Amino acid sequence: MRVAMTSISKTFEWLLGRIGHHQPALQSHKELSAEEVDELTVISAFTASEIKRLWQLFNQLNVDHNGCINRTEMLKLKQLHFNVLGERILSSGAIKTHGGLLAFRDFVSHLSVFAPATPTDLKLRFAFKVYDFDGDQRLGREDLTQLLHALVPQDLDALDDELSQLIVDKTLEEADRDGDQTLNYMEFRAAVAHSDIASKLTIHFE
Repeated sequence: MRVAMTSISKTFEWLLGRIGHHQPALQSHKELSAEEVDELTVISAFTASEIKRLWQLFNQLNVDHNGCINRTEMLKLKQLHFNVLGERILSSGAIKTHGGLLAFRDFVSHLSVFAPATPTDLKLRFAFKVYDFDGDQRLGREDLTQLLHALVPQDLDALDDELSQLIVDKTLEEADRDGDQTLNYMEFRAAVAHSDIASKLTIHFE
């Protein structure tokens, strides 16, 4: 199969497209008070209407009505469930849990990065952390290779090693400015500067 290599921005646009301080939990009830909604709009980038929609989604996920959800329940959120990196998003450390559980306040705070009003830089830093599989604050060959393999649909054959390395080589060739065979955050940011990342890292909950 002939593969056309475009710009590094397009490569990362394709990749991205495929993918706080703890406080007491709000008690499960049918509606949030105006004060609770106002407080949550302050600690997040969500609007009041988005907060109310998140409350509905949270209660749908919180099947045992204990005021908290676990990782398995959070992955049932369709916006994460249908994302091939959904489990990675939860396990990357970008989303913190307390004893494996998230109260509604935590749920809102951590999903805030996906709010339409969240600055692009915060979205990119979140994405960088998710893609940093080995946690060394750089995207190396192994990180990029694992990311590519994670993005291959399960119903398709595994990504050919030669093609995988070709994509990784091209990525590093164009984006690795200091020649250390890894991408730091600023190199990553520059690489995706002209791609439509903001919309791909945005979830509309209204």
